[in-house]
Amino acid sequence: MKRIALSLLVPAVLLILMETGFRAAENSGALHDPFALPGESGGLYEPDETLMWVMKANMSTRFQGVRLKTNDLGLRDRPILPKATNEFRILSLGESTTFGAGVEPEETYSFLLEEKLREAVGAHPVRVINAGMSAYSSYQSLVFLKTKGIELKPDLVLFYHEVNDYLPSSLRTADNVRSGLGRSDREVMSMKRRDFAAGLVRRSALCRFIANRITAHRIGGASALPAHLVVPEIGLGDGEPTGGGNVVRRLSTAERAETLGELADFCEEKGIDLVVIHPAYRDTVRHECALTRFCSDRKVSMLEAWDSLRGGTPPAAFLDAFHPSGEGHRRLAGAIADYLISEGLVKQ
Repeated sequence: MKRIALSLLVPAVLLILMETGFRAAENSGALHDPFALPGESGGLYEPDETLMWVMKANMSTRFQGVRLKTNDLGLRDRPILPKATNEFRILSLGESTTFGAGVEPEETYSFLLEEKLREAVGAHPVRVINAGMSAYSSYQSLVFLKTKGIELKPDLVLFYHEVNDYLPSSLRTADNVRSGLGRSDREVMSMKRRDFAAGLVRRSALCRFIANRITAHRIGGASALPAHLVVPEIGLGDGEPTGGGNVVRRLSTAERAETLGELADFCEEKGIDLVVIHPAYRDTVRHECALTRFCSDRKVSMLEAWDSLRGGTPPAAFLDAFHPSGEGHRRLAGAIADYLISEGLVKQ
């Protein structure tokens, strides 16, 4: 028994020493390869066990030159009061366009949509809740709807997601060390509570180091956002997609379709109308993709944002390659309002 105990003691001590050493190196940042998102480096985010990250609640600050104020749910919106009698409530989900990156709160398409619908529909109160979150994938917004958004009792959901789903898996918050780079958003979020190996990686610096090296070898070390993003699948550039076959995307094409399917099923189950907005960016061309095919096959209402953002004089509609200007938000809000009214999706 003594010999057995001694034979176990030596490797145990070695493991403890290795764990201590790797933990010290990790705390110094030597083994991490994070990519801090703009909102994270600006102190806007905090970790969330369910959604990976959320915005801090009840903030009042300036970010990227505009006012940023959040309510007690961490949304860039006014306080959300209990739903009034006969109120028609829209939950606006999406990426940084929905959030309103680079524009004032009153310039976002969600805010402007509420004003336009109130003018057009005087008989019923209308409330549009901006639940857009910069850098969110469509799967994160789906989980938000299922866990938090449903409690807001929406009558209709707007869904604006595309480019973030196709970005490298490194483009999440900076606590996403290389152990997570080999997994999509869907995989990372689904394994948080039940994956034993993931539990070891979270708790052990040594296990994180091993997982990091395996993943780094698999993805070829690609992590940061390239200067020019090429994603032919969504009409963004021609040729080989950025990163080629090495980069693990935040959502694969199959996972994107699966997410949209769950979204449509959930809204149908809860009696919520769903309108998917097909996003447009400054350099995209009008295109067919997994999203447009899904909406066609499932007969889901879809609004093509390209018509309002890229039609006419598109440069005036964008601040940069991805984010609409105040003029772009105004155009988009008008197109959404016209669509909802013409399709009979808003109470008259």
